[in-house]
Amino acid sequence: RVDFSFPGVGPISYLAALSFSHGPGFMNGGRKVNLAVDGLFVASVQGLFVNGFQGVLDAAGKASGTINIPAFAPRGLRIYCSVVATNGIAFLAGNTIGVTVQ
Repeated sequence: RVDFSFPGVGPISYLAALSFSHGPGFMNGGRKVNLAVDGLFVASVQGLFVNGFQGVLDAAGKASGTINIPAFAPRGLRIYCSVVATNGIAFLAGNTIGVTVQ
C-alpha cells in the first residue's frame, strides 16, 4: 500500500507512477518528478501492476494505492514511486519513495 498526501489541497486530481530509476526525472508544470520514463513508468501510468494510482484526492488531500508485485520479480529489485496532483492550473509533485522487493 502507498499513501498519497497533499494536506490542505482538497479534492483535486492525482496520478502516481512507478519507475526502475529515480533519475534523471522530468519537469511537469514547473515541478520536477524524480522518476525515469522507462517501461515500468509507462506500464504503471497505463494501470499495470498498480491499483488506485489515479483519481481524485479526498477533502483532506489524501488517497492510497497498491503496487502489485508479480511473482517473477526478483528479490532485491528496487522500484521507485512518485505522485503529482493538479487542479488544472497548479501542479504539485510528491516525494519519491523507493521500495525493495523482499
